[in-house]
Amino acid sequence: MATAFFGAVAHAQSVDTEWQSALYSGSSRLTLFSILKEKPDGSLAFAQELLRRNGLDAEAQRSIQQISFGTSVSPVLEWDTNINGGTSGDSFFLGNFEFIVDEGSRALAGVMVGLSSSATTAYSLGSGHTLDLGLRASYRYSPEYELSKSSRQAHACGTYFLDSWAWLETCGRLQYTQNAAGSVAGLMWNEVTESRCWVISYRHFPGFFYTTHSVATWHPSCAL
Repeated sequence: MATAFFGAVAHAQSVDTEWQSALYSGSSRLTLFSILKEKPDGSLAFAQELLRRNGLDAEAQRSIQQISFGTSVSPVLEWDTNINGGTSGDSFFLGNFEFIVDEGSRALAGVMVGLSSSATTAYSLGSGHTLDLGLRASYRYSPEYELSKSSRQAHACGTYFLDSWAWLETCGRLQYTQNAAGSVAGLMWNEVTESRCWVISYRHFPGFFYTTHSVATWHPSCAL
C-alpha cells in the first residue's frame, strides 16, 4: 500500500491560480476540480468538455457512449546504444580475472528506423464510470546490422466514480517485446519477453492537492 500526494507545479512568473497550475499536472480531473472551484471567466465550455471526458455530464451519465477516439502513426529515427542487448565493452573483470567478450556478444550501437502506431478509445458507462482501451505497436530496424526490435501492447483502465470527487481505478496492461531479431557474427539473436501489469488505485480530491492510494502487482520491467 502506498500513499502519494500530487500537486501541479506553479510557475511563479506566469501562473498565479490553482486552475492554471492544474493544467500542468496532466490530470483532467484535477483541472476540472479547480475550474469548478474557481469559476474563471470564459471557462464554461472547457469545463463542459472536461465533464464529458470524465463521463460526468448529463448525457454521458444516462447511457453507454463513446467519449473519445484517436489513432496515430509516426516515423521513428533514433540512435540505439545497445541494439542487440549485448555486453558493453570488450572485456570485464571478475575478481582478479579479466574476461574477453566475444565479438558476437558485444553491444552494438547504431541508427534505427521504423514506425510507431497507436489507437485509443474511451467509453462512458453511465454515472461517471468510464472505460479506456488502447493498442500500441512499434517496429524498429537497423540497416547496418540487419537487426530489428518490435513491441505490441494492449491496455485497459476502468474508472468507478464514487462520490465527493473520489474515484476507484483499475488498470491492466499486456506487452510483448521482441529484441534484436537477426544474426550477428554468426550468432542468432531473438529475445522475446512478456510483461503483465495490474494496478488498483483510489483517488480523492480533498482540496487542490489530491491523494492516491495504490495496490499494485506488476512485472519488474513494466510500469503503468
